[in-house]
Amino acid sequence: MKADRLLALYDRIADAPDALPRLRRFVLDLAVRGKLVPQDLDDEPAATLVERISVRKKQLTAEGQIKKEKKINTGIQSEEGYLMPFNWNLTTLGHISVCLDHMRIPVNKEQRTMRNSGKDITELYPYFGATQQQGWIDDYIFDEELILLGEDGIPFFDPFRKKSYIISGKSWVNNHAHVFRGIFVSNRYLCHWLNTFDYSGRVVGATRAKLNQARALDIPIMLPPLGSIDIQDSLGGDCVIHGAPTDFRLEVGDGAAL
Repeated sequence: MKADRLLALYDRIADAPDALPRLRRFVLDLAVRGKLVPQDLDDEPAATLVERISVRKKQLTAEGQIKKEKKINTGIQSEEGYLMPFNWNLTTLGHISVCLDHMRIPVNKEQRTMRNSGKDITELYPYFGATQQQGWIDDYIFDEELILLGEDGIPFFDPFRKKSYIISGKSWVNNHAHVFRGIFVSNRYLCHWLNTFDYSGRVVGATRAKLNQARALDIPIMLPPLGSIDIQDSLGGDCVIHGAPTDFRLEVGDGAAL
């Protein structure tokens, strides 16, 4: 449905039982495809941003701050099906972020209970899994804002449930969520994109769907120009989790929540 038709039929749609999640999803789709706000002709093309990201990753590797990556897909062979504004770029999640999966450590509930015994809550840190916080633990692995994308056991094919979320601060992540650090890119934008992406043909498993690392890294991303970062960030401050899960809301422009 196009935006003008949505507005024309708004009163009828708003009365539907699932109106709110559908409207949220629709606005989100518009936002991550550059259709929510006018595009600035003076913005530096996103292709230039992609080149800058590549240079930065090489610098970080040379400085020993990140591991040398295996060869990954740095672009999409065909742009068919991706209608983008003129100055956007079709790239991949692996190209514009750093995957930190090698730092994940799973600790089961019994082990966490033993480790946490006798400690005050102020001495504990959030322990995250596929889609949310799973509990607490007495140490942390990460201390930064990161994007988590569920690896298995998540509702990949339910358009109204999240597959990705953002954590911030000291935290621990188990092996049921892929961990990504965006480079020169809005984490909120990536989070929203990953929550609206169609995972058909990308996950494996008949009884428990799984998104392996290779298939996560080559997820196509429609990347806006660097000049659109402020617009990207206005998409949703509540996508960030500070030590505990919060409701996933989309903040549009003037701050009205859908």
